[in-house]
Amino acid sequence: MPSFKYVFRWRLLQEKKLRITGKGNKTMNDKQIENFVMYYERITKHMLKTLPKKANAVISIDDKHRLKTIKFN
Repeated sequence: MPSFKYVFRWRLLQEKKLRITGKGNKTMNDKQIENFVMYYERITKHMLKTLPKKANAVISIDDKHRLKTIKFN
């Protein structure tokens, strides 16, 4: 699992793209993004530990946000 620093970077990029395209009327600034990511970090880490055993498929990504593996249960 990539570090949450990558999740933060990916979200920053997403917000930047929204601002550029004009589709992001209510985009977040860096601090808001940091708070948003931190808010969901604990539950996400818990789900990443428990759900792969129950899921039909698990998709892993690398730090560049690219497909790494797909595992079918």
